[in-house]
Order: sequence, then C-alpha cells, then structure tokens
Amino acid sequence: MPKRLVLVGAAVLIAVAATVWLVLPSGGGVGRELAGGGDALETEGNGHRIGFRSAKTGEEIYFLSPAPVNLGDRDIVFKSAALATVPAGIEFVDARVYRRSEFDAVPINWSSSMGSPGSDPRRKRSSSIEGVELKAGQTMDDVVLVHVRVIGSQRPLEMSGIRYTYKYRDGDKEWQQVVPVDLSIKG
Repeated sequence: MPKRLVLVGAAVLIAVAATVWLVLPSGGGVGRELAGGGDALETEGNGHRIGFRSAKTGEEIYFLSPAPVNLGDRDIVFKSAALATVPAGIEFVDARVYRRSEFDAVPINWSSSMGSPGSDPRRKRSSSIEGVELKAGQTMDDVVLVHVRVIGSQRPLEMSGIRYTYKYRDGDKEWQQVVPVDLSIKG
C-alpha cells in the first residue's frame, strides 16, 4: 500500500510540473513566448532596464514599455498588458497607451516623488490598450506606460517583463507574449 501511495503521489507531482512547464514562459525567462503562445511581437533586442534608487511606500511609479513591434504577417488587436511578474511590495495598477505628442519628452520612468510635473502621466490623456490594433510589420507609434504602486517596505523590488495579450484581427484565439523590460527599486 505505501508503494502505491508513493507512485500515485509521484504521478501527481509529475503532472503538476508538466502543467507549470507548459504555462510558464520557456525557461522561465523574459523575452520568450509562452508555450503555445504567440510569436507576432518582437521580443529579442527590444528590452531595457530601468532603476530607481529609492521609492517610498505609497509612491506611484510609471515606466516605459518597449515599443510593441508586430513582426508577423497578420494584424493583431491587443486585449491587455500587465506585468509578467509582480513581486510582494508592488501593486500593478494599469498599462495605458499615451500619444507621444502629450509629452515634451516621453519619460522612461516617472515617480510621484521625483518626477517632473511636465512629464506627469497622471495629467496626460491616455487610453486602454484593449482594442488597439497593430498592423503587420508595424511598430506602435504611441507609447505604453506601465503604472505600479509601491505597497510594501521590503527592498530591493525587482520586476521583469510585460505580458501582452492579443488576438489576430481575423481570429478568436488569444495569444500571449512577454516583452523584456526589467524594473528595479533599490531603496
């Protein structure tokens, strides 16, 4: 009886591990498509690293997503964008689309305690990414700013990747891909 229980437990563990392997990004890395996921978006060589020396609890932080690039031969329509990893101490608020013309200079990062008032995303017009279409071969002209809130005191805080969900204009199935960007809050 104990051998049978061990074998059943091992089979369940293997099934769970296989499911996790299929759902998480290949190799757990940013910039790789999800198993069974899409491949329309540029994920190699399109990322950047953003750092903040400090951020207080309650602080609002915005940072620039790499520009979505549709490498495919079919138009895509975005459904959502969110952080691929959300560490304890961070609350994901939203990822919104802004026109470049709203800014004198598009901020790579902005925080409520240290950002320039002229670059304050809270005072700029924006829209949801849901429904935004990206033609085949096109780079998004507008910018996507990701908004997070610091809710904990532990440091450092590290976030990696933005997960875009989209569908092809002529299809019903949704696809996901993670584009590379790393955000680090040190103190």
